[in-house]
Amino acid sequence: MPDSVSADWTDSPFGEASAFQQEQNPMLGEMPHHPLHVKVVDTENQNVASEFTAWSTQAPVQAGQGVATQLCPHRYHRNVTRFRWYIPPGITVWLANKPDPLSSPTPATTAYQLTSTMLPQPDYEGQQPLYAVYTGTATNPTPSQPAVPASTVAQQNTNSYPVQVVVSGGTATATYVNGVLVGAGDGTFVVPAYGSISITYSVAPTWVWSNASPLTTGATPWVAIQDESYGTVQ
Repeated sequence: MPDSVSADWTDSPFGEASAFQQEQNPMLGEMPHHPLHVKVVDTENQNVASEFTAWSTQAPVQAGQGVATQLCPHRYHRNVTRFRWYIPPGITVWLANKPDPLSSPTPATTAYQLTSTMLPQPDYEGQQPLYAVYTGTATNPTPSQPAVPASTVAQQNTNSYPVQVVVSGGTATATYVNGVLVGAGDGTFVVPAYGSISITYSVAPTWVWSNASPLTTGATPWVAIQDESYGTVQ
């Protein structure tokens, strides 16, 4: 402890101007030489970089097909654990601090659930370990077929995946994706997730929407993990 701080600590334990004001103790007659409690009235926060980072990739087991997959172990000094999930549509990932609630083919509904539509997925700051399983079967979602809007009016792709749009018929002269000219009317165009498409025409064409990135059969979830700790790693 620096001398200036030490002197302030010992010389004026009950001074109102002291940076380390001590609580008076009536049972000891408020004797300055017998302090029992210390009240810190001056604090300072400092960001400290993590001292240890563990990187891993895990693929949760299907519920009922084995012991739940441990994503991160117990750590007293955990700072934060960050996850980057890939969860196919039709799959639900279940999380718990113990494997027991995840041991059956139908995990306890009290377990935390993640799906492909939940973004962003949360970080974890607890000391306890974290386990995961998944249920369901990956499916290739089929987009709805929106009506062709008025000429030059944009139609948004409200899906979390890109769609393929086949435009035909009518008298279209220009097609735009996200405001960028991509064709002179008819053709096949890819609209990214949450993007938009618009057509300039005098007679309305027709279009057909389909999934532009179908899943591989049997796709399962996986997660990239960054587990940060400070101090002694336990």
